[in-house]
Amino acid sequence: MCHSLMMREARITMSKTMKPQQAAPSDQEALAAGQKTADHPRRPSFIESMTEEKNRNILLGVSVVQLVLAILMYMLASVNTTLLLIEAAVAVVLALFVRFGPQDSRVFRGIMRTVFILLISAAILFTSVVVIWTNSLRSLDNSEATQAMLTLSNWFMFADVTMPPLLYLQPVLALNTRGNRRFDRTLVRILSVLCLIGCILLCVFALNYSTPDGGEILTDVTYFPVVFGHTFAIPIAFENILTRILLCGLGAAMVVFSFLSTPLTRADARRKSKAEPKAEPEKEKA
Repeated sequence: MCHSLMMREARITMSKTMKPQQAAPSDQEALAAGQKTADHPRRPSFIESMTEEKNRNILLGVSVVQLVLAILMYMLASVNTTLLLIEAAVAVVLALFVRFGPQDSRVFRGIMRTVFILLISAAILFTSVVVIWTNSLRSLDNSEATQAMLTLSNWFMFADVTMPPLLYLQPVLALNTRGNRRFDRTLVRILSVLCLIGCILLCVFALNYSTPDGGEILTDVTYFPVVFGHTFAIPIAFENILTRILLCGLGAAMVVFSFLSTPLTRADARRKSKAEPKAEPEKEKA
C-alpha cells in the first residue's frame, strides 16, 4: 500500500516536471524566430527609402529618356536640325550654370529662375499668339482644304515649337532641385505637368492629324551619310503605339516623382530646430 502511494506520488511529480519541458520547444522556436527577425530586419519599401538625392536622380534620368524618345519619335523628322542643336546647346549651358554656379548666391538663383520662367513663357506665348492669328484666317476661306491646313499649322506649332523647349528644360530644372528649395521644386512640378499634358495632346491628336491632301507632322526620316565614298541609308522611325504609351508614361512618372517628396527649406529647418526642445546637460555626480 505504501509502495503504491509512493509510486503514484512519483508519477504525479514526474508529470508536473514534464509540462515545462513540453512547452520548451515552442519557446525555443519563438526565440529563434525573434532572432531571425533581428538578424534579417524588414527592408524599407521603395517609397520609404526615397531620399532627395535619389528623387533628383530619378527625375533627371526620366527627363533625359523622355527627351531622347521625343527626338527619335518626331523631332528629327519635323524640326529643323539646326534649331534642335541650338536648343540642345542652350540646355547644356544652363545645366552647366546650374551645376557649377554659385547656388548660395540669392542673386544668381534669381537670375536663373527668371531665365527659366522666360523660356517657358516665351515658348507658350509665342505659340498661343500664332495659333490665335492662324484661327483668325479661317473666315477668309471656308474651303475644307484651307481649314485642314490651318489646323495642321496649329498642331505643327504646338509639336515643333512649344514642346521641344519644354522637354529640353526638364533635365535642367530637375538638376536645379539639388538645393532642395521650395521654389525650384515647384517650378519643376509645373513644367512636368505642362509636359505631360503636351505629350498626351501630341500622341492622341497632333501625330494622328492629316489633311485631305496628305499633309501631316513627319515622324520618320532617312539619312544618307557618305563615308569613304560609300553612301549609307539610316532610317529613323520610332513612332508607334508603344512609343506613344512610353512617352506619356515617362511624362506621368515625371509628375509623380516631382510631387513625391517635399524639400525641407532653410526656413522650415530653422522653425523645426526652434520647436525641438533642447537637451538638458547631465548633472555631475557628487
